[in-house]
Amino acid sequence: MKRTLVALLLIFSVLGVGTARADDPIHMPTVISGPVQADVVSVYDGDTFTVLAYPWPGVVMHVSVRLMGLDAPEIRGKCQFEKDKAQEAKALTIANAGTHVVLKNIRHDKYAGRVLADAYTTDGQSLADLLIAAGLARPYDGGKREPWCTGQQ
Repeated sequence: MKRTLVALLLIFSVLGVGTARADDPIHMPTVISGPVQADVVSVYDGDTFTVLAYPWPGVVMHVSVRLMGLDAPEIRGKCQFEKDKAQEAKALTIANAGTHVVLKNIRHDKYAGRVLADAYTTDGQSLADLLIAAGLARPYDGGKREPWCTGQQ
């Protein structure tokens, strides 16, 4: 009996059974490829909105989403031009997202409680592409952002 117990303890310690923590980043996915269906609850600005996401059956998550790969003007911008463009971007997002979006390539944002994701309309259009095509956002890769107020103040 003692030998069996020692053998089991040795096996479990080698395999790491029972030692993985839920908050251990090694065991958590860094990207959820999706698609994840989501109902739009509110839109803050062109690239940030809140959804009720349905990642798997029986689970509903209330989460703030920031669109990946773009920089949109801020509602609390530095000049009136930026604030006006932010309202236009918000209106475009509301008009195109409607009440439902599909999220893909979901990952943690650097700000707590928010995720970065690609979001698509029910007919498959990228919200980021729509904003960029309308001149209400710019492509953004994480580097230095260009100001929206240059020459507009």
